[in-house]
Amino acid sequence: MATQRSRRRASGPRRKLVWARQNLNQTLTIPASAGDSFGVPASVDALDRFRIQLGASPVGCTLVRTRGIIACTTPTVASAVNLLVTMHVSDTGEVQSGPDQADNAFSARAMDKDYFVYEPFTVINPVANNQFWGDVSGRVIDVKSARKVEELNQTVQILLSGSSTVAVAVQVTGVLSMLLALP
Repeated sequence: MATQRSRRRASGPRRKLVWARQNLNQTLTIPASAGDSFGVPASVDALDRFRIQLGASPVGCTLVRTRGIIACTTPTVASAVNLLVTMHVSDTGEVQSGPDQADNAFSARAMDKDYFVYEPFTVINPVANNQFWGDVSGRVIDVKSARKVEELNQTVQILLSGSSTVAVAVQVTGVLSMLLALP
């Protein structure tokens, strides 16, 4: 009987994996959108709790997975509200200075960003459509990625963008867990 030979692959030490969690509880005010005019999105630093509560630095970490639940609710409006929840690696100065109208994911300038989470929502008024189940639109997020935080001034930014034919306030809630491979 022939013997089987197995090749052993040489590999370095495995990187330690940790979960960083971020709660979303944002109210996004969406003005009536017309043409290239969009509202300013809400911005969240996804690694803020990781740095502040744990005293850890994300420099050299690789974001390998994002899991969680995001839900959006609106008050009674007569039309549908379009939302985008996006995530990308960005500069901490950009997060601190706050987003502007051109950062709305519906705008042409923001479409060139390297998003690794791009979740569209459409929240429809249940009363206007003779539905009585409520006006909650939710998504389960489970995204594998390999985004590296390489510089001292980098973080992962969550942008909550919206577009609507009428002005409306949208409540976005959820919990996201991000799996980081430490350096």
